[in-house]
Parts: sequence; structure tokens; C-alpha cells
Amino acid sequence: MSRLDNELRKAFKREQPSDDFTARLMERVSHQPPPKARWWQRLATLIEPPKLRWVAIGATASLLLAIAAAQFSRIQQTPVNDNGSKAEATAQTPTEEKRVEPLPAPGVENTTPEIAPKQRVHSGNRHHLAQARREERQELKAEGEAAKEKLMLALSIASDALNGAQKAVHDDGMNP
Repeated sequence: MSRLDNELRKAFKREQPSDDFTARLMERVSHQPPPKARWWQRLATLIEPPKLRWVAIGATASLLLAIAAAQFSRIQQTPVNDNGSKAEATAQTPTEEKRVEPLPAPGVENTTPEIAPKQRVHSGNRHHLAQARREERQELKAEGEAAKEKLMLALSIASDALNGAQKAVHDDGMNP
């Protein structure tokens, strides 16, 4: 026989267990590990008082960030043409020169090119158009200021809530 066979016989030789083996085995079997917590049980642990504060703080902060992003995007909207490109300002300023078309003489054919209707703006209409745009800008500016005030108030409230929660957590941590 080879040396390997002898080593294997020696390693797998039958031995009698120790006297306390049965007692140790029975004790181990009686102390089964607790079953693994299900997902809903782990979720329920978030409702415990110390953790509930942090969950509420996180939810409040997320909500405030979503509101701030929505308000910011609403303020920063740019006008878009029908084809999806950015609209350019086409307003005529009052300092532009008036365009005067000469009247054709009777019996002479009109040789001047036709002007598109959009270009024919009377000076009175230009004034009203410019005034309407100014008013619209003022309204948008006022709306932006109101949104800014709302955001600042919300951030102030969130900051106070976070400071209070931090203080409460700190106070709870100091007491045994």
C-alpha cells in the first residue's frame, strides 16, 4: 500500500465521541438563530422614534428640493417657437425710423415690393406693444420675486426643523 492510503485510513479512522458531545449538541440545537426579518418588518423599524425623525427630515428635505427645482424651472423658462427653437426678440423699439412708402402715381404700375403685414406697424401700435411687453416683464419679475420669497421661507422652515431634529438627536444621545 502506498503512503497516501495509510494517511487516508488514519484520517478517517473511527473515533468515539467525547462524553459531553450529546449535551453540547442538544444545547446548540435548542438555541436556533432567529428567523431572518422580512422586508415589511425591516420597513417597520424605520417608524421607531429615533429613526422616524431622520426619515421625516429626509422626506422634508427632498420635498423642499423638488419644490425649489420646480419653481426655478418655472422662472427660467424661455420662449420657444413652433419649430422648437428658441424664440428671438423681435420687438421694435420706439427709436427705429418709420418706414414711409411712396404712393404710386395714377396710371403708373407699382414697382415697389410689397411689405409683409408683420412689418407694417404703426407708431401708435409700436408704443402699445412695447408698453405691453414692459408690463409683462414687470409681472414676471414680480412673480419671480414671489417665488423667491416662498422658497426662502420654505428653506428657513426646513432649516429650523433640521436644527430642532439635530438638537433632539444630540440630547437623546447624551442621556443613557
